[in-house]
Amino acid sequence: MRRITNLGVACAALLAGALTVGGGSARADHGTGSGHSFTVLNAGFTQEIVGVLPSFMGGVAFAPDGDPLVDNCSSDGSPLHRFDRQGVAPVVSGTNLHPVTTLTSSAGCGLTNHPNGALYTNTIAGVRKLDANTGAALAGPFGPGGNALGIAVDPQTGNLVYVQSGGTIDFVDAALTTSGVFSSVTTGNFVDGIYFDPTGNFLFLSNRGPIDQLTILRRDGTLVQNVLMSSEPDGIAFHATTPKFVVTNNTDGTMTRFDFAANDFTVVPTQSVFASGGFRGDLTQVGPDSCLYVTQNGTRYDDLTVTGENSLVRICPGFATPPGVGGTPTDKDQCKNDGWKTFTNPAFKNQGDCVSFVVSHKP
Repeated sequence: MRRITNLGVACAALLAGALTVGGGSARADHGTGSGHSFTVLNAGFTQEIVGVLPSFMGGVAFAPDGDPLVDNCSSDGSPLHRFDRQGVAPVVSGTNLHPVTTLTSSAGCGLTNHPNGALYTNTIAGVRKLDANTGAALAGPFGPGGNALGIAVDPQTGNLVYVQSGGTIDFVDAALTTSGVFSSVTTGNFVDGIYFDPTGNFLFLSNRGPIDQLTILRRDGTLVQNVLMSSEPDGIAFHATTPKFVVTNNTDGTMTRFDFAANDFTVVPTQSVFASGGFRGDLTQVGPDSCLYVTQNGTRYDDLTVTGENSLVRICPGFATPPGVGGTPTDKDQCKNDGWKTFTNPAFKNQGDCVSFVVSHKP
């Protein structure tokens, strides 16, 4: 394989700080949005470094209080590194960082939150279930051995969909009792990150071989299209508020933006540069604050000092939170985009509750 270390502004946020998973307590965040991890970033977006590690960063997920968790992208047995979003670490090269704690775990590379409150990870032994607070193994491994990379929650069934060792897309249920094939379209390909769109009707895949492309599948496993790319993709995310688009975190220090006419994933998208001048990117995940957390195999501090440390970079605002990552919607546009279905906050039992909350809390 060509990579893998060891395997080769929300309304409530304006009122009370950043949000938490599951609608928990308000957060204290000292981020400034004045980072320079990417030397070029689309207008209207901010970036900042959350924290750094001397080791490779791969998969990203979130603890119940919203703390980001990253692994070392191992085939199995990776620890989890938890960045305390409420804590303050010493300022380094003009940059406000968050303290990090390393948790013993058995993660692979791909990580995902589940609405049941647990984490799931793709490993070469199969899918494992982990405690989202401590990283401890709860169940598994189960299912055919994975390639340790892409894994995502199906928003419509709650199943875990993941990349099997041979590139086939498999699934297991959350109880780790049933498994099967989701799609064989990419069998034999080098598939990395996989992510469902907010509706759950489409599965997007970073397809890194034999050629670099963004692969889009229907939820029945059939192919929609392969979008050829000039960069090698890894992580994927969906911008939920207007303008809506898809973005990939690439291995050449860039991020690619895909604009689909009328948000129709069956048409060929327009590609443009969302960000450039960064470092080798890996997997991504959207947090409860509707910001995108991207991994970078390098660090450019706020005073422009560059080091070989790995960094977790937060890009805001307006990205779609996946199932299991709760919080309050960023605005009415996200509510109307069926984003409310993924929220674990009990206040949002239906779309009307979501819209009413946003309207009543509009600053």
